[in-house]
Amino acid sequence: MALHPVRRLKQIIFRRKKKEQAKKKIFAVALGCGGAKGMAHLGILQALEEEGVRFDWYAGTSIGSVVGALKAYGYSTGEIKDAVQRICLRQYARYLRPYMDMGFVEEILNGYLHGADFSALKAPFYAWATDKEKVEGVLLDKGSVAHACAASCAVPPYFHSVGVAGKELIDGVYTNPVPADVLRLRGADFVLGVDLNAVPPAERDQKPHNRLTRVLSDTLDAAVKITPRPDALARGYEACNAVIRPPLGAFTPLDADGQSLLEMYDIGYRTAKEQAGFVKRKIAEIY
Repeated sequence: MALHPVRRLKQIIFRRKKKEQAKKKIFAVALGCGGAKGMAHLGILQALEEEGVRFDWYAGTSIGSVVGALKAYGYSTGEIKDAVQRICLRQYARYLRPYMDMGFVEEILNGYLHGADFSALKAPFYAWATDKEKVEGVLLDKGSVAHACAASCAVPPYFHSVGVAGKELIDGVYTNPVPADVLRLRGADFVLGVDLNAVPPAERDQKPHNRLTRVLSDTLDAAVKITPRPDALARGYEACNAVIRPPLGAFTPLDADGQSLLEMYDIGYRTAKEQAGFVKRKIAEIY
């Protein structure tokens, strides 16, 4: 016996609502720039994972692109931390000079990514860079992942620009240091931003060690002639449901010694643990 048309319509509406409610929400994280401060990204992700907060999509600028790429490839946060600690910092330091080529960075990344392109990643991932000539943002989501990350990390005057599709690209910090808007535009339901540079540089004076890297950082920064776009940070913040800002003002992007890396990891971990309740409340708001 056929259902009455009204009952049939109600049944269709009910099923449609259940299907919509059952649709999986997409949780994404935008990992900001910061050089060696990126170690805090790992502490933050580890703490949130322990609190039951995991992400489906990743976007990153500069060091954030490296962490995001490795997570999207399938590495655990602990595996990435171990990889960082295995890198011989003395060997890395011998490359450190103004306008060095990014080839060695790409080679290291390809060793972990096994030459993967974006289509081979287990999770959606987006890297952000800047067109050196026009100072305009460039979204990277095709081709070699390692090459894209190298372009996203090429901050002058430390590194030479990286050629991609006929453009010379440099670090995305100048146009989108926390690329949360990329994830929002692609359809993410919840976006967490991680800003590693929110603490005033004056706090660097509280940190007595690594004065040489601090002087080198300040000297090279003064040589940069590229002016960041005025809306660079705002565009990311506006797209976030929540933002975590670990207090890393005592460090510079060049503080890559073992002690500093562990300190920054711990700061990221503690900050995320303290803010995990807030993040989970913001997640609950989208249901």
